[in-house]
Amino acid sequence: MAELPPDFSPLSCLLNAPSKSAVAELFDDIFECRVIGFTRDRISRAVQDFSLESDESFSQVFTCILWLVQKSLYTGMTADSLSELFPEDFHPSLKGLIVKILVAQQGSWRESAIQSQVSLPRFLDVDWRVDFQSSSSEASSGRSTEPIALVKFQIEGESTHRDKVPEPRGYTVEMNKATVNTMVSSLTRIRDQLSDLSQK
Repeated sequence: MAELPPDFSPLSCLLNAPSKSAVAELFDDIFECRVIGFTRDRISRAVQDFSLESDESFSQVFTCILWLVQKSLYTGMTADSLSELFPEDFHPSLKGLIVKILVAQQGSWRESAIQSQVSLPRFLDVDWRVDFQSSSSEASSGRSTEPIALVKFQIEGESTHRDKVPEPRGYTVEMNKATVNTMVSSLTRIRDQLSDLSQK
C-alpha cells in the first residue's frame, strides 16, 4: 500500500512568516532536529514567529515539514515530483517557496546526514614499548622484575565540523606476556580467516 501524505493544511501558518528566510530557517532547523526534536524554547519561538495557537499546532507543522524533508532527502525527488505531493488547492506561492527550499537544501542535507551517521572508530596506528612492573611485595625493595608491554592505539576521533579533520585519539593498554600471546593468537586467526575469504 502506498504511503499517504500528511494533511498539508497546517502549513498555511507559513504564510504568517516574517520573511521567506524565516521559512527556510524553520525547514533547516527541523532537519537538524529530525531525531531529537525541538527544545521547548525553540517551539515557543516558532509558535510566536508563525502566529500559531499552541504548541500542539506546531507539532502538526513539524510532522508535515519533516515528512517533506525526508521525502526530499531519502528519495532524491525533483522539483516537479515534490510539487506533485501537494494537493491541487494548496497555496501556489507557498508551494513554490517550499519546493524551492527543499531542492536547494537537498545536497547539503544529504551530506550532513551521511556525516552524522554512527560508524565504528577507524584504526590509524599502533605504538608500543616494554616496561617493568613492580609487584607490591617488591616495591619497598626497589626491585622490578615483571616485564609488560604498553601498547598505544591511535583511533580517528569524531568529526565536529565538515571542514576540519578530526583529531586522533590515543588509548594505551597494559599487557603482560600472557595477554600479548592471547592477542597475537586472536589476530592470527583473524588474518587467516580474512585470507581464506579473499581467495573464494
